[in-house]
Amino acid sequence: MSIASVVGGCEPAPLRYSASMTDELTSIVLRAIERAPQWIRRDLDSKDHVVRIQAEESLAAMIAEVLRKAEGAAD
Repeated sequence: MSIASVVGGCEPAPLRYSASMTDELTSIVLRAIERAPQWIRRDLDSKDHVVRIQAEESLAAMIAEVLRKAEGAAD
């Protein structure tokens, strides 16, 4: 199941973050992307639509997990 099919074209509500929170979120997401395995990096550039979507979903799951861990650590 793709993220696009779950969202169904709905526009998410805009999120409001302070400048420091935005910097922290950017840093967290950047660290997740830096740790992405080579196969994800390669597949993100694939001409095969299915392969590219799988890589996008895998990267999104990695980022979501890092954000969940960061949120748990902040509590």
